[in-house]
Amino acid sequence: MAPAGVRNTSEMEIGKDSRVARIALELKVVLEQEASILSNLLELMHAERELLIKFQIDNLSEVNKNKELLVLQHSYIDQGRRKLTGRLAEELGSDEDPTLSLLIGSLEGKTASSLSTTAENLRQLVQAIQKMSAENCHLIEASLQSVRGTLAQIERRLLKSETYSINGVITQELSKLASLNARA
Repeated sequence: MAPAGVRNTSEMEIGKDSRVARIALELKVVLEQEASILSNLLELMHAERELLIKFQIDNLSEVNKNKELLVLQHSYIDQGRRKLTGRLAEELGSDEDPTLSLLIGSLEGKTASSLSTTAENLRQLVQAIQKMSAENCHLIEASLQSVRGTLAQIERRLLKSETYSINGVITQELSKLASLNARA
């Protein structure tokens, strides 16, 4: 038996295991919060897509404000996740800043399985958000191209008007046509 005040190795291992389990549980809660935020962001991006398709630009501002709020919330949650992964890495004896996947690989049992499922859900959400973002960017670019084309056409018509010159004078061709009409 170890002297009073001195823990033996097995007691320290049990203490370490419980700390790891506690941190892993906290991490799971944070990852679930992150997944909830990302899920809400994905829903907003779907709404944004519908607004872009229907060309309901007035409602787009509100969706963008809500997206910005979710991104801020996500950055706050992400800071918490980074602190917890750092603590977990420290408890597991990792010297570097490991990825979530590496940390989960260092765990065992239900804790590892539970975190792995949550992390996979996050990966899928991030992929869906990236895909939706690319699609929405494509829609926005197509809209901008349409606007640029319309503006170019308006400029051509105004600058190369066949009716009036740049100074606002009726062109010679129309003047000749007017005189021909007058003779007839």
